Amino acid sequence: IFRNIKHIFSARIASVGLAQSDKIIISSMLTLKDVANVENFTMITARIVKIVTAMFTTTYASIGNIIALNDKEKAGLVFRQLTAMYFLGGAILAFGFATFANGFIGLWLHDKGVTYPYLLVLLIAANMFIAILRSTYDSFLNAYGLYGDYPAAWTELGLNIVLSIVL
Repeated sequence: IFRNIKHIFSARIASVGLAQSDKIIISSMLTLKDVANVENFTMITARIVKIVTAMFTTTYASIGNIIALNDKEKAGLVFRQLTAMYFLGGAILAFGFATFANGFIGLWLHDKGVTYPYLLVLLIAANMFIAILRSTYDSFLNAYGLYGDYPAAWTELGLNIVLSIVL
């Protein structure tokens, strides 16, 4: 049990680093205004992801029940169905975000002239899509108790830092 606690703790530290590394890298390379602009988008996408995952939290108990029954075929079917639902919902939300984000931010800040580079908006929309899609994987990993993949969290953090610096 202590080994699982170490793995969970390590993965949580990596996820905090993942969430905060973008801001640190952006602030070291760009101005405070640029950081605030990016934070406007990430705040919106974080709320969208939170709403989507909150809508599907009722399925977590079902996942646990299926795993407790040891029905691998049904667990695989539910996994594919949930992945498809998250994929479709995430794709629709990411497309909507990429389409309407500039207008929404301009309306929110009471400045119609505010526009951000479309590549930035697309990258943030892609990040939101991945965050929504990975909810299925996270719920099944937690339900199965597969906490030994903590190196994946550190790899994700490393990739995020490298890609943030390059992009």
